[in-house]
Amino acid sequence: MSELKKQTLAVKPDLLTMLFSQVIDYGAKLSSTTKRIDLSGLGNLFKNFPREKLKNLLTYLKRPQVAIALVTIILLTAGILFLRGKVTEKSAQVFGSQTNFTPQVSSTLNRKFEIPIRNASGKDTGTKLPITITTVDSSKKILIQGKPATARDGKVFLILNMDIDNSTSNQLSIRPVDFVRLQDNEGKSFAPDVHNDVVKAEPISIKRTRVGFVVDESQKQFKFLIGEIGTQAETVEVAL
Repeated sequence: MSELKKQTLAVKPDLLTMLFSQVIDYGAKLSSTTKRIDLSGLGNLFKNFPREKLKNLLTYLKRPQVAIALVTIILLTAGILFLRGKVTEKSAQVFGSQTNFTPQVSSTLNRKFEIPIRNASGKDTGTKLPITITTVDSSKKILIQGKPATARDGKVFLILNMDIDNSTSNQLSIRPVDFVRLQDNEGKSFAPDVHNDVVKAEPISIKRTRVGFVVDESQKQFKFLIGEIGTQAETVEVAL
């Protein structure tokens, strides 16, 4: 985790923006100074339309190589749009938003732990970031970026709600997925299946986020490792 200062960037208008603004200004002047627009020139415009160039273009598009390329582009675009809209159970990253849902079972935890704040090179700055796991919820269905996701038969979503308390004067980039592991009876650790990836915590504020796991519907006892995984993580047991 690194400690980042928030910066404001001044962006110069590009050529397209300047051109667009000039077009708008010109249109405003035209509408204010001209009451009637002469459309007599439109007939000549269509009359002189370069049909030969259009014919050549259509002939070019009918070539097998060009047709195959166009069909491939269309299919790839459709596939990408389909995959972006498809929500899966595993490794669902909720970029920049919360994972909202109505829990079927909820347990209050209010377990607080601290994470060392590190600079860009990974060195500990000596400042701790307090994080509190407020509740642990279980639900068959959740919403990810407004889209419904349903656990398959025999499975449910187990969601841990967190409050990140950034009392520093800097914006912090945080990956809550790195702070929680679910342990099974054999001591194996599993990372969250549902998470918000990188979370931006603004200065002097509390950022709320969530991480989640896909678990057996019949399971009621859970063991978590929370904290900086591999160093100062502690064990927390939860019963639902």
